[in-house]
Amino acid sequence: MEVTWRPLDPTDHDALVALVERCAAIDGGALELSAERFLGESVTSIGAKDATGRLLAVGSVNVRGEFTDSSGMVDPTLRGNGLGRRLLEWATKQLAPGTKLRIRTEALSESAERLYARNGLACTFAEDVMRHDLGAAVPAVAYPDGVTVEAWSEDTSGQFFAAYQASFRDRPGFPDWTYEQWTGWMVDDDFRPDLSLFAALQGNPAAFITTTSDWIIQVGVDPAYRGRRLGAALVADVLARMRAEGGKTCMLDVNVNNPNAANLYHSLGFATIGRRATYEPHE
Repeated sequence: MEVTWRPLDPTDHDALVALVERCAAIDGGALELSAERFLGESVTSIGAKDATGRLLAVGSVNVRGEFTDSSGMVDPTLRGNGLGRRLLEWATKQLAPGTKLRIRTEALSESAERLYARNGLACTFAEDVMRHDLGAAVPAVAYPDGVTVEAWSEDTSGQFFAAYQASFRDRPGFPDWTYEQWTGWMVDDDFRPDLSLFAALQGNPAAFITTTSDWIIQVGVDPAYRGRRLGAALVADVLARMRAEGGKTCMLDVNVNNPNAANLYHSLGFATIGRRATYEPHE
């Protein structure tokens, strides 16, 4: 098949959305950021079209510090025809001086994994995207005896932060953020303080969950209180609240090196729908 390669522009938005939908039907994942990733400010992008104007593949680059970030998608029906390789070659030629190529994908496909491996790129980060259909039954998980639960507020946000630090300090790569850094990362226009809860035992912050209306941002349990199903109880509580206010689905992501969390979410009715990943050159 003959294709024409040319830069993307805002007039390609609808064709891009259609390609995203075709890819999502096969690869799953959370692709809501794709339009911004390929048509956003400071982004350089390219697309391949057939004679009818149908968009078959897209690629983008965007310089971020020491990296030139690149993303790409190829129509599932045309994979194996060299379009992905062409996108990777194009991205490599766009490298800004002094930067390294970094591939970022919202929905990792098997063909993309093989392509990256053949070209000396290694996976440096991966997380599975999960979805819960709130139309189905939401499991009931009781809080352990003696637990008190409160929602996010100016008065309780400090206790959330204490629970966050205790929950994740033992994990590799813990950023050791200040309160301002953590809340600045998490609290935006979509943040739902009423659906964000922390659990205390004997007055001590033991676990927390933060959310938007349809996305679980973070769940953590202090190691001293693990094994009591506090995390399961918080997630089940939030799912029930989302369903009660008419929510249709709830999403979350979990790092692939955290199988215990993944098992917990699966037990509560979440299904894996795709994998986000980052690839960088082998050192």
